[in-house]
Amino acid sequence: MSGPGRLHDLFVRIDAVTPGEFRRKGAGLELRVAFGMTRFGEAMLVTTDRGIVTLRFCDQTHEQLVQDLRREWPKAELRDVSLPVGYLGDLVDGAVDPDGVQLLLAGTPFQIKVWQALLALAPGELTSYADIARLIGSASAVRAVGNAVGANRIACLIPCHRVLRSNGALGGYRWGLTRKRCLLVHETCRLEAPRLKTVLTS
Repeated sequence: MSGPGRLHDLFVRIDAVTPGEFRRKGAGLELRVAFGMTRFGEAMLVTTDRGIVTLRFCDQTHEQLVQDLRREWPKAELRDVSLPVGYLGDLVDGAVDPDGVQLLLAGTPFQIKVWQALLALAPGELTSYADIARLIGSASAVRAVGNAVGANRIACLIPCHRVLRSNGALGGYRWGLTRKRCLLVHETCRLEAPRLKTVLTS
């Protein structure tokens, strides 16, 4: 499965783990694990030859995060790798890979529908759990949409931080509400910067 999406200035391509691959729990799969800093804190990036499978913020120790990864993919081979200085921060900011970012999604068909809907959001565009449910043709499945948003393993690149409650409240966020606020403020500032520059120089 593949499809287009937008994140900041990036073009995001997706592939999906097949049911057979999911049942094999990572057998024959090499997961490359790296850590690096972003403006929103340290993060762990996990990649394969087919794309990014995990990008999450480090609210636990490296050892705990790797243990969680082993529980998700118990038969995969894990390999530590290094990233160029600043790469992970640039990735989160949408400033790398001009030819696009490839994601490898592992989830149920319903979850993948939700994540695809998030990828279709324009930079800075906010939505609600109810809006996503209607968009994917499951208007009554608001709670299930919330669970799918919370199950997202790829922070920022799949912009689950842009989902609010219908009343405008922040709702939840897997990596903390403070970080969610910071992400939304940062995106707003990026969008407003060109307009402010024009106003200030005119």
